[in-house]
This record gives sequence, structure tokens and C-alpha cells, in this order.
Amino acid sequence: AGNIFKDVSTLFTGFAWSWWNDAIEFDRYDPERFATFNNDVAMVITNTGGDYFDHRNDGVWEFYDAGELSWLGAYSGDFQPIEDSEVMVVSLGGYFETQLARTEDEGITWELVTNGSSDEHLNLFVSFHNEDPNLVYAGNKISYDAGKTFSQVNFGEFNQYDPQILAMCQSNSDIIYALDDLGRYRIFRSDDRGQNWYIYSDQEQGVRHGR
Repeated sequence: AGNIFKDVSTLFTGFAWSWWNDAIEFDRYDPERFATFNNDVAMVITNTGGDYFDHRNDGVWEFYDAGELSWLGAYSGDFQPIEDSEVMVVSLGGYFETQLARTEDEGITWELVTNGSSDEHLNLFVSFHNEDPNLVYAGNKISYDAGKTFSQVNFGEFNQYDPQILAMCQSNSDIIYALDDLGRYRIFRSDDRGQNWYIYSDQEQGVRHGR
């Protein structure tokens, strides 16, 4: 017996992604709503569990035409963890040089939040804290106002390695992990929302779970 395929809709049904397939993010409160973040074509979103998708790219084109983005990709993002909230923070731009953008209407309109130097642009991980809807982790930055502004994370003695936050513990969102951007040898861990850091694993030194 073969599998049966069904066309999801007569509306937007997809496109060819280019260099890589990026992230998918689900609404914590609504299993029917999720977004995909795609190189070359930015973000699409569904509120129908994938029955059809809306392409939310107009504002991204405006940033690109104005020279504020190097390309039209979207790489990561998250929904604010409040039921029915339309606030999202998304990483936009080109490959390894991205900016953070914020929307309050699921991407119909966008506001560009960052425009710093290129070494601040590796926003390959974006996530709201699961219990604090105002806290957002993104790359080497943290927002305390739901993504309206971001400040640089102080990694203390590890600043020299230019760490980037790349993971958050789902059962305890105070715990986050960062990877050094120089050799990818060290994983750093914070148990207090990025205030203090220690080496979790160091490939060069053979350290694992070390404080």
C-alpha cells in the first residue's frame, strides 16, 4: 500500500528553499500556529496547523531595499509566550550577518531592532523565556522588554571567546548555553539568565561539567 498525499490548500503551499532549511517555531499555547524561517524568502506562518500558510515578507523587502539588511533570509524566531499574542522576534538578513526584527502583528509589519557591527549579527538562536514573556535570548544579546531593545551579554572572563547563546533548557528557562565563536571548542552554561557563566565543556582541556 502506498502513501496518500493531499494538497494542503489552494492558497500558499510552499516554495523551494535554497542553501539550507532553517528553523520552525511553534506557539506554546496554540498547536495550530507555527512559523518557518527560511533563507531567501524570510518567514511564513500558519494558524491552521499547516492547512495553509501566509507569507510575511513585505516588511523584510522594505528593509532590504533600504540597505538595512544584507539579504532576505529569516533564520530563527519565537512567539511571545502569552496566549493570542502576535508579538514575535525574528532573526533576518543574510547567512552569517543578521539583524533582529520585531513584529506585533505576526509579521504584517516589522520594526528593525538592531543595526550594530557585523560581529553582533550571529543571531542563529532566538527564544523567549518560557515563563517570562518579556525576556528574550538572541545570539550574544538579551532583551528585558519583549524584544523592543537588546543589550549585550557580559560573559565575564569568557568575553574573549565571543560566545553566542545557542540553547535554552525547556524545563528551566533560566538555564542557557553558549558556544564560543572562535574555535567551537567550549560550551558555556548560565543558571541565572546569563548573569554568571561557567565552562560546561571544553574540548581542548578535556573539561566536562566543570565549574
